[in-house]
Amino acid sequence: NAEYMGITSLVRLDREDASQYSLVVEVNDKGTDPKQHTTTVTAQIDVVDQNDNDPIFQNTKYESVVKELSPVGTSIMMVRATDKDNAGNALVSYSIDQTREDGVSATFRNMISVGSLTGIVLTNNLFDYETKKEYTFYMKAEDSGSPRRTGFTLVKIFVTDINDNDPVWINTQGPNFYSFEFVYDLKDGTPVGKAEARDADSGLYGAVLYKLASPTVTSNEFELDEVSGNIRLQVDKSLRPYARYRLSIGAFDNAAPTRSTECAVRIDTFVASQHLVLITVAANEDDFMNSINLNNFLSHLTNILRTRYPTSRAGLSHYTRLDGAPRQVRRRSLLQQVDGVLAHVYGVRNNNADNVAGINNNKEFLTAREILEMLQFDTTGTPVQALKANSLSNTPIIKVESYPLSVAESTPFLRTPGGIVLMVFVSLALLALLALLAYASYKLYLWLKGRPAKPVKKKKKPAPKPKSKPVPEPVPVVVQPKSVPRPEPKPKGRGKKKFKTTIRKVLTMNKLASGKAIDPVSGKVYVYNKLTGTTRWLTTKTGKSIQQSQAVSLKQIDDANPLRVHD
Repeated sequence: NAEYMGITSLVRLDREDASQYSLVVEVNDKGTDPKQHTTTVTAQIDVVDQNDNDPIFQNTKYESVVKELSPVGTSIMMVRATDKDNAGNALVSYSIDQTREDGVSATFRNMISVGSLTGIVLTNNLFDYETKKEYTFYMKAEDSGSPRRTGFTLVKIFVTDINDNDPVWINTQGPNFYSFEFVYDLKDGTPVGKAEARDADSGLYGAVLYKLASPTVTSNEFELDEVSGNIRLQVDKSLRPYARYRLSIGAFDNAAPTRSTECAVRIDTFVASQHLVLITVAANEDDFMNSINLNNFLSHLTNILRTRYPTSRAGLSHYTRLDGAPRQVRRRSLLQQVDGVLAHVYGVRNNNADNVAGINNNKEFLTAREILEMLQFDTTGTPVQALKANSLSNTPIIKVESYPLSVAESTPFLRTPGGIVLMVFVSLALLALLALLAYASYKLYLWLKGRPAKPVKKKKKPAPKPKSKPVPEPVPVVVQPKSVPRPEPKPKGRGKKKFKTTIRKVLTMNKLASGKAIDPVSGKVYVYNKLTGTTRWLTTKTGKSIQQSQAVSLKQIDDANPLRVHD
């Protein structure tokens, strides 16, 4: 400006576009004689900064991941913002915007720390994947100018899972304890109950498998589905009435190393006709087996039972459709639409066996009569007024009746008419066999008692045995009595012939005898049997021994029986 001898800007100057200008200024006078004089000067113009720019982050959005339970001080990310201004106007500090998203929460602000000058985000506390998996907030960059200017960017932090949780049992009667009750005459393969565990971890860390554990307390009547946790009665196995069975089940995740937990399972059996009550519910299977409706149904029955038995509870053994097709209680089974169900309900008198401490206590069941007294208004099956509450609108009860005899458990075979007849027949057969054995023993005793003994023979002079003839001829031996000094005269020829004839007749009459012989010492005649090895002295009817030297007739000889023993 020649008039004012100054420099003025023609446009708005912006330091961020040009921070310095250099001008050459020419000055001349107005003289003409002899000439016009001029001179030049260089002018440098510095543009002073004004805080007219906001800090700008390098990225419009930042994302990062952090493992749960990472140690305090773990670096998550670093953010960076720039400011085109100069000096203090360009000095940026970082912080969490506390007006938006998770930045509003003081709890979250305590989870991380932000380096105000570096923009580095560090863990200030332990992240838990099961508590929260993702955090969203805005990071603020603020300069030091006056007035201060700010910039913002979106930040997301994703928490990744680690295997830091054990499986946890759900729907238990007590901590890590299940108690199931069922009628004893279940068919094999029937589901008895379900042990279910949840793992708060994700993916394979949260997938649970089930196994029977602690074989020393595991009953071999049951099998376990490793995927679902369903407990079933094994094929070809049966249960005893009023028996107690124990199982120990382990739940394992799929991580390495594996985390696991165990639970105790108790299964008690009872007789259906003694403890079951039938309740007709005007609801289809979908509505009745809905977990909320079923729990509400059983809770309502339990509250009624506890008006008389303070620690009792109601249970559902199973149910049948009104068309007669049975369905075992399984909340995750595929259900069909029907018009109603018949619930088979029982009651446990107290909770003495509903925890691990009472696993060996006896479980007492309410009788069907005791339950009917509280649920049945009259013998026609009208339910009491308490069963008509609005809370049961989804499962309205229209009838309560006793367990019918027509569907009661089958009578043991030995108590049926056929079984009784069979037992009587078997008993008589056993008695006959015992009598036969006794008779045979008696006959054997008599035979042993009446068996004759062989006479003692001297080894030096054994009785001669016939070689060619089956019947040996008697050897004439003369025995002189001690009192008589002279030997007894031999019988005449006629007497000897008569003696031989008589002996042959005796042997013919007694076919058991094989021959006769004479004792060389005493001269007595005896008969013997080669087949049985028995012998007998021949005697007269008066009991006197017959000697070879005597002449006797057939009538004088006693009936020879070699089986009798004589000394």
